[in-house]
Amino acid sequence: MPKCEVRPAAPAEFEAVAGLRWRWVAERDGLPEAGREAFVRAFAAWAGANAATHRCLVLVREDRVIGMAFLAITSRVPAPAVFSRAAGDVQCVYVVPEARDEGLGGR
Repeated sequence: MPKCEVRPAAPAEFEAVAGLRWRWVAERDGLPEAGREAFVRAFAAWAGANAATHRCLVLVREDRVIGMAFLAITSRVPAPAVFSRAAGDVQCVYVVPEARDEGLGGR
């Protein structure tokens, strides 16, 4: 089995991530192919514009993005001991069906 790498997404990979997001919803709910290209462009722009608060990780095998996950980071209410605090929310974890059941999502 080829080696997989989990790492932060490069801006050039945001379109591949957008394609995975489209594929995920299409797999779950069904989507017509019409509208995919516009969604991919808009999602890639959104990912770039929100990179400071929504960190994207990708799962890459042989130079192909086969999985993704986002960590949404928000500010927390200050506490007396630590004024600057943050919270994270894991969102949009997806691995393509043909790579599932290999333990990759847990990586």
